[in-house]
Formats: sequence, structure tokens, C-alpha cells
Amino acid sequence: MKKIILMVSVFGSILFYLLFISKTINICDVYCSSSAITTYHKNTLVFPFILIFSLFTYFAPERVFASWWKFARIAIPVAFIANALLMYDMSKSTDAFDDIVYIPVLFLIYGSFILGSVWSIWKGWRNK
Repeated sequence: MKKIILMVSVFGSILFYLLFISKTINICDVYCSSSAITTYHKNTLVFPFILIFSLFTYFAPERVFASWWKFARIAIPVAFIANALLMYDMSKSTDAFDDIVYIPVLFLIYGSFILGSVWSIWKGWRNK
């Protein structure tokens, strides 16, 4: 299971990076609209966080990975769904208030994922 999660997180992080630089290397002008790339880029934002924690737990004892995975298998889909719902709501209006709300909510979503991951890894290290 460790290898699968690591491979998916590496693939997702590469996709995140490619979507991030798509305007620089002019992929976006040829194949898609700028708003679609921005939407997909924001939806893949969780993959670098998954990569960091999966790399850390890959080399840790199995109990640490099991503790983190117990949290992450719930938190990752919740982060994806919350981000997708937030992006769906943002696509309906062009109000500047939405831009002001989006960033703090994004920090709340991913900050919760980071804090929960650190907490579960700490619990895994502590329990022997």
C-alpha cells in the first residue's frame, strides 16, 4: 500500500506542477482555456502535501504509516470534495468577495490536513 500511495502522489504532484507551469510553456493556449487549467490546478493542490507525508511515512516504521493512513484515507477525499465544491461555487459568480473567501477556506482545508497528518504521525511514533 505504501508504494501505491507514493506512486499516486508522485504522479499527482507532477500533474500539479505541469498545470502550474502550463501558461509558461504555452500548453494552455493550444489545448484548453485558462479557466479550466486554473480549476484543475487548484483541484490537484493536495497532491504535494500527500507526497510529503507519504515520503516521510514510507521510510518510517509500519505503525507510523498505518496511523497516518488511517487519517489520510478519510481526509484526502474530504479535501478533494471540499475543494471541488468550493471551486464549483466560485465558478458561478465573479464577485471579488469570492476571491477573498477562497484563500482562507483553502488554508483551512489544507491546514487541517497538515495538522491532522502531523498529529497522526506523532501518535504512530509514540505508540509502540
